[in-house]
Order: sequence, then C-alpha cells, then structure tokens
Amino acid sequence: MQVAKTVADDSEPYRRLIELQKQMIGLVQQHEKTKRECAALRAQLLEEMAGPRRSLRQGFGRLVAGPLKRVAVSWKLRMDSRSQPI
Repeated sequence: MQVAKTVADDSEPYRRLIELQKQMIGLVQQHEKTKRECAALRAQLLEEMAGPRRSLRQGFGRLVAGPLKRVAVSWKLRMDSRSQPI
C-alpha cells in the first residue's frame, strides 16, 4: 500500500506537466488563429484604404447634407420674412 501511494505521489508532477503542455498547445493554436484573423483584417483595411476616396467623401456628404439643407432652408425663410413688408 505504501508503494502505491509513493508511485501516485511521484506521478503528480508528471501529470501537472502534461496538463501544462496541453494548455500551452491550446494557447499556441489560439495565438496562430488570432494572427491569421489580424492579418485578414489588416489586408481588408489596406484594401479599403486603397479604394476610391470619392466614396468616402460622398458618404460624408450624404451624412452632412440633411442638416445643412435644413439650416439653409431655415436661413432662407428668415431672410425672406425680413424682406417682406409688414
């Protein structure tokens, strides 16, 4: 019985080593996957940046156009009301 307990105690560090090696393998695989994902995102970003800049300006123009039109109409209405005789 004493021998069996000694063998079990002696094998515990080995089991811990095996478990740590499994964790390291998992982390290496996760790291490789995130490296591939990062490279794909970087390539996509470079592709989008290399594309036509005009589309970005048009998108910004559409974003700003609505509020600017409202301001222009409001200003025009104020100017028209001031020029009409009372």
